[in-house]
Amino acid sequence: MINIEIQLSNQHDMFKRTLFYWAQLYTPQLQKGMGYHKLLPTITINICNFTVFPQSAYYHSTFRLYEDKTLKRLVIQDDALEVHFIEMNKFLEQWQRGVLKPLDDILARWLLLLGMVDARKNKVYDKIYRELEELV
Repeated sequence: MINIEIQLSNQHDMFKRTLFYWAQLYTPQLQKGMGYHKLLPTITINICNFTVFPQSAYYHSTFRLYEDKTLKRLVIQDDALEVHFIEMNKFLEQWQRGVLKPLDDILARWLLLLGMVDARKNKVYDKIYRELEELV
């Protein structure tokens, strides 16, 4: 089960919003009388046009359930929660500095495609367009 959300403006509620939408996908999977083993892993992907983690330089942050002391994840069949935050402003800044190699990174290619057009400004970013054209 996957929820993908593109958020353009920061409402300062991304964590609670994310868990709410995650729960909306996770809970209805189970009907009365069904065993919990039927629940599928549920993934939430948030593509944000703003900074979510100002203390981190990474543009892609992934969260799962870990044990606090050992930092070990749950066994794969019990690992039901996965949350991704992609910060487009950090991604584009790193791409412009030449830190990223879109040829070797499929996520970077997709994010360039998403970042190429700004409909609010009615603008196509030529530099991104040219890079994607070269990649093709």
